[in-house]
Amino acid sequence: MRKLILCSFLVLAGTAAASAQRVITTDIERDNQGRVSTITSTSQNGTTRTEITHTPTGAQAKTTYQRNQAPGYNPLGQGGYRPLGR
Repeated sequence: MRKLILCSFLVLAGTAAASAQRVITTDIERDNQGRVSTITSTSQNGTTRTEITHTPTGAQAKTTYQRNQAPGYNPLGQGGYRPLGR
């Protein structure tokens, strides 16, 4: 009985760990001098893009994030918020 419970617990833990994993793809672009100019990371939730501008005195990075338009849970429903009695 203990082996059965232990095995079912391990299967449950493995399933939960597998569902929690995210796939992230990263693409690094370089300029003609070999310096990193753009880093783009893509996952199921969205895309993060970091553009790096190099100057003689240093570097500046600008990061933008764009969410995917995936259908998700809307707790208010399709009608949105409606006050009581309206």
